[in-house]
Amino acid sequence: MSREEAIQLAQIYLAQEDQNHPLALDKLRMLNSPTEYGGYWYFDYRYHHPDKLPDESRDMIGGAPGFVIAKHGKQIRVITWNELYELNQVPIQF
Repeated sequence: MSREEAIQLAQIYLAQEDQNHPLALDKLRMLNSPTEYGGYWYFDYRYHHPDKLPDESRDMIGGAPGFVIAKHGKQIRVITWNELYELNQVPIQF
């Protein structure tokens, strides 16, 4: 799968997430540039906070760091912080 195909799939995935699991009104999902790891494309979760949100509140989002798209099979899966750390060393199982 090419980088461009991964970006298209990620855009579709984020649009579906926006519909199925909308964020609070003070946060907007944004697509980040992918990172290639072996058989996967990794995307960080990125959020836009409108200027009205105080700076100290902007860093209070926790949870999963991002998601991967398998190059073969095109499955999308949210990964944990530990999986992100190990991404270069151990293949992720779908």
